[in-house]
Amino acid sequence: MTDNYKYYKILFELSPDPILLIKDGVFVDCNAAAISIMKCKNKEQLLNLSPSEISPYKQPDGLESFKKAQDMVNEVKKNGNTNFEWLHRTIDETELLVEVFLSGIKVNEEELLYVRWKNLSDKKELEYQLEYSRKRFVEVAMTSTDWVWEVNKDGIYTFITPRVKDFLGFSDTEIIGQTPFDTMTKKEATRVGKIFLDYVSKEAPFKDLENINIHKDGREIVLHTSGVPIYDFNGDFAGYRGTDRDVTAMSNLLLELKEKQEDLKEAQKLSHIGHWELNLENGSLYWSDEVYRIFGLQAQEFGATYESFLEHIHPDDHKLVNDTYSESVTTKEPYFITHRVITKQNELRYVEERCSHKLDNDGNVIKSIGTVHDITQRIMYEKRLELASNVFKYSTDSIVITDEDNKIVSINESFSKLTGYKENEVIGNNPKVLSSGWGDKEFYTSMWKDIVENGLWQGEIWDRKKSGEIYAAFQSIICIKDKDDNITNYIGISHNITEAKEREQKIQELAYYDFLTKLPNRKLFEQEVESFIKSSHYSNKKFALLFLDLDNFKWVNDSLGHRFGDKVLIEISKTLSSIISEDSIVARLGGDEFVILEPFDDTLSVSKLATEIIDSVKNILIIDNKEIKLGWSIGISLFPQNANSYSSLLQSSDTAMYEAKEKGKNNFKFFSDDMNKSAKERFEIDTRLRKAIDNSCFTLNYQPKISLKSKKITGVEALIRWNDEELGFVPPDKFIPIAEESGHIYDIGIWVLKEALNAFEVMKKHQEISIAINISSKQLENMNFYDDVVNIITESGINPKKIEFEITETSIMDNIHNVIPILNKIKDLGIRISIDDFGTGYSSMVYLKKLPIDTIKIDREFVMELEKDEEDKAIVKTILALSNALHLQTIAEGVEKKEHIEILEEMGCDICQGYYYSKPLELEKLLEFIKLN
Repeated sequence: MTDNYKYYKILFELSPDPILLIKDGVFVDCNAAAISIMKCKNKEQLLNLSPSEISPYKQPDGLESFKKAQDMVNEVKKNGNTNFEWLHRTIDETELLVEVFLSGIKVNEEELLYVRWKNLSDKKELEYQLEYSRKRFVEVAMTSTDWVWEVNKDGIYTFITPRVKDFLGFSDTEIIGQTPFDTMTKKEATRVGKIFLDYVSKEAPFKDLENINIHKDGREIVLHTSGVPIYDFNGDFAGYRGTDRDVTAMSNLLLELKEKQEDLKEAQKLSHIGHWELNLENGSLYWSDEVYRIFGLQAQEFGATYESFLEHIHPDDHKLVNDTYSESVTTKEPYFITHRVITKQNELRYVEERCSHKLDNDGNVIKSIGTVHDITQRIMYEKRLELASNVFKYSTDSIVITDEDNKIVSINESFSKLTGYKENEVIGNNPKVLSSGWGDKEFYTSMWKDIVENGLWQGEIWDRKKSGEIYAAFQSIICIKDKDDNITNYIGISHNITEAKEREQKIQELAYYDFLTKLPNRKLFEQEVESFIKSSHYSNKKFALLFLDLDNFKWVNDSLGHRFGDKVLIEISKTLSSIISEDSIVARLGGDEFVILEPFDDTLSVSKLATEIIDSVKNILIIDNKEIKLGWSIGISLFPQNANSYSSLLQSSDTAMYEAKEKGKNNFKFFSDDMNKSAKERFEIDTRLRKAIDNSCFTLNYQPKISLKSKKITGVEALIRWNDEELGFVPPDKFIPIAEESGHIYDIGIWVLKEALNAFEVMKKHQEISIAINISSKQLENMNFYDDVVNIITESGINPKKIEFEITETSIMDNIHNVIPILNKIKDLGIRISIDDFGTGYSSMVYLKKLPIDTIKIDREFVMELEKDEEDKAIVKTILALSNALHLQTIAEGVEKKEHIEILEEMGCDICQGYYYSKPLELEKLLEFIKLN
């Protein structure tokens, strides 16, 4: 027994399970494991305590601890042993759940209760966690948007959540026992089955395996299936557990996105526009396929880098591209540039590059997005177009282009130089505006037949300029057709052969020109009139035929001899030639009879011409130191008012000339009294002028004057405009002469001065400039003019040094002795004096030196063709030299071309004025011009 006790004592002490002995209801011994589990320092803390004293009042099953302990003791007494769960409390009041194994034993003849505990706290926790996991799995599986499934190693569903019905229309009970492939088409099942068997063979997990299933209603459902292998308790492969997710909508979107991406790629390919993205955070660069193609590369041939991009940039454009991009990133602003690239095949291409940036929340650039547009074809086309344009622009031959309806759509500069028509005067018109009436109907029918049938006609033709002058041209007319053989345009190319024809004409001069005076003779004059009559049917131009007869010429011949009379006729011819305009024709019929063809717009100009001719012989004529007194009797007939043929016009003018002689000689007479119509018109203008003055119906425009040195505006010229409510727009050159004759010019001039100074008050707030105001010689003759000028300037508060009076050369010279004193007084006020239209009059160097002038304005007639007329260039150069010698400022009028600017600047002209810089502007527009300038 002693040995058994010892053996028992060893097992008691070494047992890993807590063991306690109870005698008389209290603990009398315990092992180390019991001391440890109860968190005691020694066994004395447990001895002499009853089980209920280290337990809560009630057990988890609701029984009182003391009562349950008694019941368990009684169970042992009855059966010898028992086991049950018991909740203790450790020394630190921690609950301790144990399974109690209770039995009765004898030790040294003592009846004891043997108590062994098995700690159930960890087991219960595991059971709790397992149950919690199970519940959570069920909750997730039932509420997830995916459905959960299990299949065995044969691929048959053994478990599936009811969620499957929401996706495939089948209930879970319909699916269990089936395979995943039973809801697929045969083709899809074969495809997916191969993939699935590969995973099974490797017992490998899989994720997002895409497969197409057939819904119960027949629809296709795209699923993403994910699964992991499962194993039985022996570790053998038992199947898969996983989820299915309905990605039909996403799959459709991805498919649509893919299609759109393909469409985008195709669109980029067709439009030669690629795009790129540069991520500044990680340095990655993306090129679309088209960018690669633009650089002559295969799509996605290599990973794009900024360095590879620069390798394809033309070396001369590296700095432009780098600097532009860097500046754009710094300013965070988009950019647009055109530059060149070199392809892999060493071809030169042109591209347009655009770029914008994406910013983070702090405003930093994190991404650049751009496009590259291959514009090589466009650039090549533009260069070819530019070449064709330059050929068109700079060709010395006249070129006109019409549309399929033969309406003019474009002309070149040579056309304008040849015909006198500007672009705005002919665009939209038929080239018939140039017709001289030279070709008959048969000629034009034949010409158009060649153009339509052969696409080309060439030959000589005579056309008429805007001025009415006929010119000869060798002309080629080309018919342009599109690919469908439809006519789109006609191109007319004309080479001026007038000079060649003139050389031919010289051969005929002896037959058509007066030998003595070199003027056209009767025969040529008749032809010219007939030709003018023909062309007038197309141009609607009017002309007057003036029949001139020298008064007292018979006395000259009889008294001084025929040779002297010939000298008189030669001198008279020169005078007549100098008086008429370029469009007019003067001829000698014979003896002392001359005729003039004078185109006109109104009869006032005809009257002025007749008056000028009469005035040309008012003074005594001195030839060979002999003084003679002559006069003119002039008869005038008008086409088409008086007659429609040369003979009738000549007869009518001859009749009128004799009537003039009968009225006292030395005057002129119109063939018909119907010319009262002209007087009525003048009267009407004169009447409307009075009302316009009373009602302030005039306006002022202002034309800028630009310094050739600084290229800045230095001043403006005030120009009067009159738009009458009854007469419409009346040009200044039409109403100013009538105003001068009627005396209205003074009131108009005073209004202009006041209005101009009021406007100038506004102008000078924007820029320090001067203002020029035109003054009529009639104003200078008015005794009140000086005082009125002083009062107006004083009231305005304008500095007189900012004011310039412009006076025409001819008006000054007509009354030079009276003009100089008033100009000196005006000069003393500080006002600058300018001679306008210089070169058109007959200024004497003596008087020019005496005049108190500051500026000479070169007349536009010498400027308009300065680039091609050497005589004009010489005149301008002389005027500039004269001005420089007299220390005068020079202004060139009528500057309309860049070539004018370059020539005048080279010659040393100070200021330019003309349409090249600006037409006359209303005040508001002028202020805008000043701001821009």
